[in-house]
Formats: sequence, C-alpha cells, structure tokens
Amino acid sequence: MTASPGQPNCFRDFTLPSSLPLPSARAPNLAVKNFLLHGSILGPAAPRINPVSYGFPASGWMQIRQGEKSATFQSGNSTLHLVLNSSNRWEVDAGTICHS
Repeated sequence: MTASPGQPNCFRDFTLPSSLPLPSARAPNLAVKNFLLHGSILGPAAPRINPVSYGFPASGWMQIRQGEKSATFQSGNSTLHLVLNSSNRWEVDAGTICHS
C-alpha cells in the first residue's frame, strides 16, 4: 500500500477471531496494556504473534474516543479498538498499524 505524501502508510490491520484468548481489564487503558504485553494475533507467517512483534507501538497509547461499550486508542497513527464484553471487561477486538 502506498500513502500520499504526509499521509500515514497503513499496512496491517486485524480483527481478532473469537478462538483466541483475549486479555481483558476493568478499564480500557489497562486492557490496551494487557493486550500489548500478553495478547496475540494471527500473523501471516506465524499462527500467533505478540502485537508488538507484529508492528504495533509498545508505548504512547492515548484514548481518543469512548462510547458506552467501545473505545479507541491511538499511538502515532496506529489504532486499537476495544469493546466492553459481556463480563463487563474491556478487550481489544481490532486494530490498524500505520507509519508516517
């Protein structure tokens, strides 16, 4: 994928399948931290890979949106989307990796 000058280059995104165990937390920011430290996503070459190894930033995540049952965090131009699950805990369910 090629980006226009000054526009981020978004080259990977994912939606987590329900078959993967999802780290969760009572607060959205803690769910992001748990996901980056202990989560896994399905990578193209490996069946499961840590999100930071996949290319997500390890730090700098700030919440940019929150609804009653969803939230979005951003680090640089990369994003993580979270949902409030049926156990009233937050978990990452999708994201996009973008670089300037």
